[in-house]
Order: sequence, then structure tokens, then C-alpha cells
Amino acid sequence: MASGAGQAGPSYGREPALLLAPRRLKTDLRFSSESDSMAFGSHTSVKAGLVTVYGIVAAFGAILYGARHSHEHGVGLHEHGSGGAGASAHSHPDVALLVAAAGLGIVGLTWFLLPDGPRARLPAQLALCSAAAATIHFAVILPHWDEYVPFAVLFAVSGAFQLLWAAAVLVRPDRVLLLGGAVVNLGVAAAWILSRTVGMPVGPEPWTPEAVGFTDVAATLFELAVAAGCFALLTSAGRRLEARTTRVMAQLAATAIGIALFAALALL
Repeated sequence: MASGAGQAGPSYGREPALLLAPRRLKTDLRFSSESDSMAFGSHTSVKAGLVTVYGIVAAFGAILYGARHSHEHGVGLHEHGSGGAGASAHSHPDVALLVAAAGLGIVGLTWFLLPDGPRARLPAQLALCSAAAATIHFAVILPHWDEYVPFAVLFAVSGAFQLLWAAAVLVRPDRVLLLGGAVVNLGVAAAWILSRTVGMPVGPEPWTPEAVGFTDVAATLFELAVAAGCFALLTSAGRRLEARTTRVMAQLAATAIGIALFAALALL
């Protein structure tokens, strides 16, 4: 009897830890920077390379779309606020839809390559917003290149960061990545607000406010959404929001992001 009691004792001591393990695991999967469960798992370098190559192809597709649109319409970027609506009648909605799908496709590809298991929905929505903003930025690189090369370079750098960030935040949404996404997107949005209010201090027309267009407003809203979501995930509000986000809500949000990106590209 004594030995039986001695064997039973340790098992009771382990039960509370086993009962609490699922809750800790659920939290770690979503918000812990120390968890490996959201990483690519096996064949990491191959999967990362595949996502990178896809991102490059999607970026060049958006760049070519913007160059073709600018060449066909011959409209300067500073004129889009007044002339964009008229020019949009001659746009190619089928091509805009293809470019939009390709830009957001990096999120779907990364999601597909993740190991099976619980996945957070809120980082996926932020990834879609970041990929949408990146696609718009890539589409305006060559038109900006014709007006002021440094601006084109800045759009290329910000677009590359946003596209890669969209994939990275799905793989490992840690605090450093979330903070970096919030800071960069807030900085880009702040630069846009400056350019539309008092004008940029440098450029072809210093201190001259640019016209406000649907496309640049959409990109800025995507960036603000990313920044807000990142700050939420860095606090307890992120956990509450994640818990309240149903699958249907996430699908509706993803659809809205896709429609907004398509409209922004069609009205470029």
C-alpha cells in the first residue's frame, strides 16, 4: 500500500501543470516571441526562398502595371487628384485585379507554407494591409522616377519592407517585428500627410502640397491600420481583439482589403 501511494503522489503533482499547458500553448502560439510554432518548420530556407522569389515577381508586376498606366495616360503624379477620375475610365480593371491578387498572394503563400496548427487571425489581416500598401507603392515607383528619383527610391524601399514584413509577421509575430512595422508605417503615413498639407521640403516642387487621390489615401489607410494593429498586439488589447475575431469576420476583412486594393490600382 505504501509503494502504491508513493507512485500515485507524483502523478497528482503533475496534473495541474498538464491542465494549464493548453492555455499557455495557445498564448505562446499567438503572441510569444520565444515560440517556434509559427515558424516555417522544416525546409525553412527553401520556403523562405520561395516566398522571396514570389515577392520579387509580384513587385515587378506592380511596377510594370504602374509604368504602363503612366505611359498610356501621360498624367503626372501631381495631377492625379484632379485628373485621376477621368483617366480611370481608360484603365484596365482586369490587369488591376491581377496585380492586386498577386500583391496579396504573398500572404496566402506564406500562410500555406506554415505548419498545421492554430494560427492567429489578426496578424494575417495586418499582413494583408501591409502587402496592399506595398503593392501601391511599387505601382508608383516608375512615375515618381520620372519626376524625382529619391522619391522613387523611397517608395521602392518602403514597398520592399512592407511586402517582406507581410510574410514575416505571419511566421513570427514577435515584439521587435510588430514595433518595427508600427514605426515604419507611421513614418510613411506621416510623410504623406506632410506632402498633402504643407508639401515636402525637397523634391521637384518644395513646400507645395500635392493633390489628394484615392490611391494614396488607400495606401495611407492601410499603413495606419497596420500601425494600429501592431500597437494593439503589443498590449493586452491584442489578445482580446484576437479572441473576438471570428473566422467570418476575418474573411470579410480580407475581402474588403482586396476590394480596396483593386479599386486603388484601377483608379491609379
